[in-house]
Amino acid sequence: MGGRCETHYKEYKLESELRNDAINVLHTGAVDGRLPDNPTLRKELLHLCKWWQRACSVVQNHRDTNLLSVTDANDVIALSISASKEILEAERAFRSGEQIDDIPSIKRSWAVERMQELEDKKQV
Repeated sequence: MGGRCETHYKEYKLESELRNDAINVLHTGAVDGRLPDNPTLRKELLHLCKWWQRACSVVQNHRDTNLLSVTDANDVIALSISASKEILEAERAFRSGEQIDDIPSIKRSWAVERMQELEDKKQV
């Protein structure tokens, strides 16, 4: 249990599973094996996946591109994982029948704003 009590170990394990699921969503564009049913979440996820692929490529090759520096790419990766967790949880809630009209998206909106800033900066 890595020095954790049983309660904290369970929390750690759940958070690790969510993080792994979120990374899988970024790689595949699918939540639990299929595209998001919610159109807004689908659109957000596909945009996020585009950035995820760009950032992964930059980090893996250790080379800046005209759109992303290695430093920015590391930030995009962290933001993407965080945003993907929210999309994943919201899509699962949507599929279970919960109403998600006004999805709290502080992390997602901040991540998207940051990525838009990077796009705008490179187009100048």
